[in-house]
Amino acid sequence: AAAKAWAWLGGYPAITPDHVQTMLVPVWRHRIRLRPEAEIEGVSVDAILTSVLQQTRVPI
Repeated sequence: AAAKAWAWLGGYPAITPDHVQTMLVPVWRHRIRLRPEAEIEGVSVDAILTSVLQQTRVPI
């Protein structure tokens, strides 16, 4: 729904993969909980989600 709203606000008639990618981190950030050890090591949820985005191919 967030990607759909983002597309609409941008004047796009439909969602594109870019809309989904743009909204992934802000929407999913609160759904990921790191173990205390990861937080101590400086691992961030944003870094993990960004890594997932970079490793995921966009379907054609």
